Amino acid sequence: MGHHTPFEHVSFTFGIENISRSCSHQLVRHRIASFTQKSQRYTRFGVKALASGTDKRIEIGDLYVFPPSFQKHPSILTKYRDYLELGRRLYEDLLSKGVPAEDARYILPNSAHTSLVMTMNFRELMHASSLRLCQRAQWEIRLVFEEIKKRVFEISPFLSEFLCPKCEIIGYCNEEKSCGRKPKKES
Repeated sequence: MGHHTPFEHVSFTFGIENISRSCSHQLVRHRIASFTQKSQRYTRFGVKALASGTDKRIEIGDLYVFPPSFQKHPSILTKYRDYLELGRRLYEDLLSKGVPAEDARYILPNSAHTSLVMTMNFRELMHASSLRLCQRAQWEIRLVFEEIKKRVFEISPFLSEFLCPKCEIIGYCNEEKSCGRKPKKES
């Protein structure tokens, strides 16, 4: 494995946009990092402030993450869109009745888009990538880390090689269910 403490002096900052709140909650579990996430208290969900001082309503498809598994089921996708629209209308109704945004946001689902800035030292980025690049990781967080690896490669192809699933590092899979990339460790 080697001595990785020097990598703690190398930091990367990433702007991550339009991920679900569900995905952002997975990200912020990596404690050796700094995060600044778009507020649902101080920003109004579902509208974009324009330079003219007016607001523009954003379309449903640009507000929420639609899991790929939903795409396979048109009837579920329709119900999901209806659910999101109903929740959005309730959110706007709550705000129009004077309910503070910090309370109205309770109606927003985990699929609501958010954006954040993440700064992480490279040693922690290696650790996070070892978990999040695994084929068993949830699809959205895996996509985020695949993009992070591409961005690191643009800066340092050498460092990007250290960003890989844990099985590539330890030589076997220690997940309960294996994707088959590496053999399972015999007990």
